[in-house]
Amino acid sequence: MAERARAWRVLFDLKMRKCRRLDDEAATARAALADADTALASAEAEAADCDAALDGHAQRLARTFTSGSAITAAAYADDARYRDMLKERCDAAHRNAGRARETRDASQRALDDTLARLARVQAQADWYAQRDARDRREVQAAQEEAEEEEVMEGVIEAARRRRMAGVTR
Repeated sequence: MAERARAWRVLFDLKMRKCRRLDDEAATARAALADADTALASAEAEAADCDAALDGHAQRLARTFTSGSAITAAAYADDARYRDMLKERCDAAHRNAGRARETRDASQRALDDTLARLARVQAQADWYAQRDARDRREVQAAQEEAEEEEVMEGVIEAARRRRMAGVTR
């Protein structure tokens, strides 16, 4: 029974080491998630800035047309090139934001997975600790019972000797 108690202790120690490794992994995953959150916020801000620049350009062009000002063909062509460049920049910013969102989601899933594994390993470690404690109590109880039995046998043996000594007198 003592060997079994030692086995539970060894298993508990192994699970606790795994818990420490998973704690480190969870800390790394939290840091990666924080970095991904920062990158996502930056990418979304860049996309919003691009959208605002494109909207501002469209509004300026609309004001020019509504004011009745004449615009030359060359100016309109330059405007179209600028608008196309802004659209490309906005599309790239939105793609970057999408990739950043995917990275952030992947980081969140990795953290959730690590935390789930950590909870599972901690539950196993707790179970092993309970088994270890129970087996240690059983070993202690068996030792106490054996000591008690030994003491009783000693008392009985002493009483038998006294009787034998009393009979021989």
